[in-house]
Amino acid sequence: MFYAGIVGITLAYLLGSFPSAYIIGKFRYGIDIRQHGSGNVGGANALRTMGISAFAFVGIIDFGKGWLAVYLGKMLISTFLTEWPDPFVFPEGLWIGVFAFWAIIGHCYPVWLGFRGGKGWATTLGAMLGISPVAFALVAVPWILLVLISGMTSLANIVAVFLIPPALILSTSNYQLFITSLLYVPLIWWKHRENIERIIEGRERVIWKREPINQQ
Repeated sequence: MFYAGIVGITLAYLLGSFPSAYIIGKFRYGIDIRQHGSGNVGGANALRTMGISAFAFVGIIDFGKGWLAVYLGKMLISTFLTEWPDPFVFPEGLWIGVFAFWAIIGHCYPVWLGFRGGKGWATTLGAMLGISPVAFALVAVPWILLVLISGMTSLANIVAVFLIPPALILSTSNYQLFITSLLYVPLIWWKHRENIERIIEGRERVIWKREPINQQ
């Protein structure tokens, strides 16, 4: 049923738009994280400005948003979308890919923060685990290595996102998931456009360097 798909997209977006870094910063540290560090509402900036405990909470929540959007999407598909001979019922792989994409969109452009959110990577990885644990591993392991070698999560993100489409097709043989995953690449690169500029100029921040909160 087409309307069930719309409900799924809406739920995925709302899940993704939960601003964990902003909420933890506001209620635990009394700051607006958008005014500190890089200004990004995500895990890397939480680590640099608020420390490892804040980073852990933000990372788990943002990762979980992607996984939960896919999990609930699969439940919705099995309950509604496969039971209706509706011309608007897309193949299952497309629905799952679309739900995952809208969870990432929610994180990047949350309605609650004037559509100014994070870079989307943790939520992307969470969605990948929900779609295919094998594909997740094929992407996450190189990403971790790149972070350890460079100290730049941004560099790891913009490189590892290219691994998602081939990882999905190799692990699932589902061309629908492959097609929808192609949307992740321009989205992640667009959200990292300023990081790319800093990387080229040699000015990009590394996660190991703490940027204490400036209490003014």
